[in-house]
Amino acid sequence: MGSQTRIRWLMILRWLMILTIFLLMGCGNKLDPVQIRDVALGDVSGPITYTKHIKPILEKYCNRCHSSQVQGDGRNGAPISFNFDTYIDAKANGKLGNALLQTGAMPIGGPEVSDKEKVLFQLWIDQDLPE
Repeated sequence: MGSQTRIRWLMILRWLMILTIFLLMGCGNKLDPVQIRDVALGDVSGPITYTKHIKPILEKYCNRCHSSQVQGDGRNGAPISFNFDTYIDAKANGKLGNALLQTGAMPIGGPEVSDKEKVLFQLWIDQDLPE
């Protein structure tokens, strides 16, 4: 396959992924934070923040492909602008990332995200993504 053909296919896949993300954002039930906190989080108190709760999740599951430090084939097809390695990036991409996380579409080829981590991420979104 020629270089130009490969680039065209990657662009098509990128746009299909973006469309899929937007469709996924409208699917499913929104998690009930009060019920979830009692059932899944027990020991977590106070607001869910990027620094304390979300950054470790992103480092564990997402940044191997979705980091500004990862280029080319190392991104495994992740769009170059869809990163999570800074708070600014995580805030900008958090809602889309959450949709993929909650549906199990991400991460690809890695360990499965725990229910507690999914709940933390959803609560962070619900609390307007505090740093």
